[in-house]
Amino acid sequence: MTMMMMEKHFQYWAALTLFSLVNLSSLTNLFEMDQKYWSTTQRWVISAASISLIMSVATCFMQIAMKERFTGKSRMEIGWVVVVLAMWCASLPYLMDDERGFAVAQRNRFVQNANIFFSAWGALATSLMLATSHFEIYYNRFDDHYLYEWVGFSATSLVVLCDTARFFNRNCGNDAEFEAVDEMCNRAAFGIALGAISSVAGISIAWLQVKLMFAQMISLIFLLAWAFGVAYLTFDEGPATAVGSLYFATWLSLIFVLFVAAHAVLSMFHELLGFTPEEETPAPAEEGGTVTKDEVVDTKVGGDDAEEEEVAETA
Repeated sequence: MTMMMMEKHFQYWAALTLFSLVNLSSLTNLFEMDQKYWSTTQRWVISAASISLIMSVATCFMQIAMKERFTGKSRMEIGWVVVVLAMWCASLPYLMDDERGFAVAQRNRFVQNANIFFSAWGALATSLMLATSHFEIYYNRFDDHYLYEWVGFSATSLVVLCDTARFFNRNCGNDAEFEAVDEMCNRAAFGIALGAISSVAGISIAWLQVKLMFAQMISLIFLLAWAFGVAYLTFDEGPATAVGSLYFATWLSLIFVLFVAAHAVLSMFHELLGFTPEEETPAPAEEGGTVTKDEVVDTKVGGDDAEEEEVAETA
């Protein structure tokens, strides 16, 4: 593995160390330390943050001391990435549950503890980037366009799916009495469908390495769907009006698919307008550099003129 890739992984592990430390410190400040008995959920989120912190710090030291033996296609590092990613995937639903009141308020579903909220999401995002980077190395996908964007799109769509499903199960049913509640439930059902389709499509495109043109066409469809989805879920009676995980995940899904679709739109308009990429002109030859065709012709003509002058003088 190149030195650049090693430095990138070290940066990821260092960031994961910071996020884990902030999350653990915030949780310990939130919980009553003199409490005799902690709930099972409290013990789990504390354990997940602690294990993530220990593994991140240990990995940073191993990358400094062991260098290439612990990076690249090292099974040990890949295993640790899988463990940390699984820890945060299992811990996040409890941290973001508004009924438990760790990071999100119980009544209005707003963020009440920003350190717990953003450090947990930062740790999950960093773990996901580490996993994607190892997937890129292991399967030699360095030339894959928008791999990280599709993985991010799939992850945020999955968050939309889970949060809207949880909202629907708690607030919707046959006993809904108000029209506003029915409208909110309809929008939550739309979020469930859109999140499910998008998460499956995103991870499939990232895994199967489909053709770039096909992926760009799909991104255009999802761009329209999520542009409507953002308006439908985050405005008026939408379930994502509160600034929380569902709100951020909805907007991030649109942003990720926009990154992919923007290139497709640009290429489409260039093709319609007849624009063609300009051919690069080779630089002048310098000390063994590339010799252009024009220079060869000039040299040949100059050599013929010199030969003619020598013949004339001899005559």
